[in-house]
Amino acid sequence: VDVLVEDVARDLLYVVGDFTEADGESIDQVGAWDGNNWTNLNSGISGTLYDAVLFEGNLIVCGSFLQNSAFQTIGIWDGSNWSFDNPFSGTLSGITALEVVGDSLWLAGYYDGFPGRVHYLASYDGSMFRQQACLDLNTWRVDGRIETICEFQGKIYIGGNIKEVTSPYVFQPVL
Repeated sequence: VDVLVEDVARDLLYVVGDFTEADGESIDQVGAWDGNNWTNLNSGISGTLYDAVLFEGNLIVCGSFLQNSAFQTIGIWDGSNWSFDNPFSGTLSGITALEVVGDSLWLAGYYDGFPGRVHYLASYDGSMFRQQACLDLNTWRVDGRIETICEFQGKIYIGGNIKEVTSPYVFQPVL
């Protein structure tokens, strides 16, 4: 189990990780636990999942996985069905971490382009996508992926496979 997400409104605990079974039930990486029984979320997702959060009543998962015969980076579970309509399509090649800050969903991701992989942070308020920070390779040595985002005292902190920085990896959100 890699991520646990509580859904108070539905009285469920979402469990995300690299597993295919829970208490004898077939669960493909994403399941819901009601305290007594497991529910497989519509056959789940096949691939690698990095993170999950609850945003606007939906379970949002990110990673690198195949669904509907296509490569996906984000999945949205509305309580009944999965949607893979990525509102960030064309913006990010990959999404590696998620965090809800206030009324916004924060994403850490990357895109592959010239001169190579560029990592950055973005926020989504339900209708508008905003780039918050671009982590260029001249300032940051992100050798793997950003693995976590956290808001603390009005600032955004990131963690992951970051080898060195010329300034602290703290961002003042753009509102």
